Amino acid sequence: VAAADSDYAKGFINGSDKLKVTDELASGSIQDVNDSDFNATSLGDVSTMLKVTDIDPSDWYSNDDDAGEVVFTRIVYDSDKLSIDEDQILYASIAYKNDEDVFNDNNTVTLKPGMRIPFLGEEYAVVKIDDEDDIIYLGKEAKDGVLKEGETFAVGNGYEVKIASILKSGDTSTEYSVNVQILKDGKVVKEKTDTVGGSSSAQLKLAYKDVGVVVNDAWEDIAGTTGYAEVLITKDTKALELGEEYIPDWEAYAALNNSDKLEIKKDITESDKANIIGIALKYVGDKKKKLGDRDEVDIANYLKLVFDDEDKNDVLKVKFLMDESKEVTLDIGQKATVLNAEVRLKDILADAQQSVKLTAPIAKLDSEVSLDTADKNLILVGGPVV
Repeated sequence: VAAADSDYAKGFINGSDKLKVTDELASGSIQDVNDSDFNATSLGDVSTMLKVTDIDPSDWYSNDDDAGEVVFTRIVYDSDKLSIDEDQILYASIAYKNDEDVFNDNNTVTLKPGMRIPFLGEEYAVVKIDDEDDIIYLGKEAKDGVLKEGETFAVGNGYEVKIASILKSGDTSTEYSVNVQILKDGKVVKEKTDTVGGSSSAQLKLAYKDVGVVVNDAWEDIAGTTGYAEVLITKDTKALELGEEYIPDWEAYAALNNSDKLEIKKDITESDKANIIGIALKYVGDKKKKLGDRDEVDIANYLKLVFDDEDKNDVLKVKFLMDESKEVTLDIGQKATVLNAEVRLKDILADAQQSVKLTAPIAKLDSEVSLDTADKNLILVGGPVV
């Protein structure tokens, strides 16, 4: 076991050196973990794996909890050779209570829309957990704030999100019916009307291709003439279809806390939502056979398990390594958390331009200016004639 924080890795191992995962983790993953023939060992942390230290930056849930990446690999002797079977490698991103690291019922956090978690080295926001279609939607933050009724936000690639209407719902003063539209090149491609706020703190969740929207709350101004919505809008939104391959040989699962043990499920119910504490990817490819010195096992195209007889003394060592790189796109003032580093674009500086003195009068008709004879670049400012 290894993790973004070494305490997370240690926190999965109980006093008898057994993993705190279910015996049949999704039909066999990391199976027989309580068998006396198998022991669990923490390899500490991989410093470039990602830990998010505030999963609720918008304070929707009034907490300051954490989330971190953990990876498990079960290695066995097979005819005097080392091997890793199908279902025996697991990557997980798990939400923990603030400053807690031991995996148990009291220390993990139920995953909810708007929370930020790591996913393969980048910070993503939870958009929606769909128990009907068994899909978890994740996206990168594009906007986290307030939109006025009728206002449109440009996400990029021709997509926009519009708060089409906000209406009071029923007799309550805190419950509103909100209509959200996702537009592509000016045309509505998906919309949804739902109730938000109120005593149930209901939310509107909507996802379409690369765009995700969560409306957490809504209200009106004092005059009752204009509505406002508290929204999270995401780009690069991913639909993790549970039980299906997210990338070749790696299936997506929901990660649950089942009586102090990690469990992963591909078929989730409404009641499961209270126990979902993260997401997971499980290896479903071919068996890795006859592993030895200099062999490498890829884990979700993210990090590697490496075998190394570095001292040539018949002692084979195993370690997790990463040489991953990520590209991020930032506007001035924006930040991104990637590979356990926070990157913020403070400013963009261009070459300084020397000011040019102009001799009055500087007001001219367009007929009086010729670019053919000008020795300076010109900016003409004027009305309809110009």
